[in-house]
Amino acid sequence: MLLSTPADGYMACCAAIRDADFSVEDQVNSVSSIRLPTLVIAGAHDPVTTPADAHAIVGRISGSHYAELRAAHLSNIEAAAEFTMEVGRFLTA
Repeated sequence: MLLSTPADGYMACCAAIRDADFSVEDQVNSVSSIRLPTLVIAGAHDPVTTPADAHAIVGRISGSHYAELRAAHLSNIEAAAEFTMEVGRFLTA
């Protein structure tokens, strides 16, 4: 699907996501209502959803856990083994 997507359209979509303000107070604070065990995984080299963003989420979810992988935005692909290990560790804890 990605290979058949026009490059201009894909780049425009990326720009729209990049420029969107997802930090609106209601959106950011809505994660505070999560009451289940939560694992937040960040890519150390993610320029879009940065480790600082992930730390902000972790700071709003009581008892959440943080893992940072040597990856960018698609850590489940870029660091698949480490991603799977972190998820497995979280699920069995």
